[in-house]
Amino acid sequence: MTSLKMVAFKNESAFTLVEVVAATFILAVTLTALIALYQESLGLSAGAGNVARATAFAQAKIEELRGKNFADLKNAIGQSAPEKSPDGVYTREVTISQETSDQKLLRIQILVRWQDDLGEQKVSLTTLLADTGNGG
Repeated sequence: MTSLKMVAFKNESAFTLVEVVAATFILAVTLTALIALYQESLGLSAGAGNVARATAFAQAKIEELRGKNFADLKNAIGQSAPEKSPDGVYTREVTISQETSDQKLLRIQILVRWQDDLGEQKVSLTTLLADTGNGG
């Protein structure tokens, strides 16, 4: 019958329980921080997307108004009716005013508002439109 011998391992390197626990703790803290950063970046990305869509919604209205007759725009001074975006998320307000320095210059301001997790947000675009005298 063979006997079992106890073999002593000397000069063998291994991790102690304290080292394993410390490494696990460091890994857990690092992963928690990375997950928090990831969630924050998702929120910032969504916010940037909202600003981009709101800006495009405002810019579309400016382009639409540039195609209108200057006299029609001049008649619309002081009139404003809020408009909803097709998805209903954004509200656009148009303000047309006369520039005091020049009768052939209109100031057009587009204000777009929306609600998100941080409350009401807004983007405003302003442009000047000149009467070129060619009817458009």
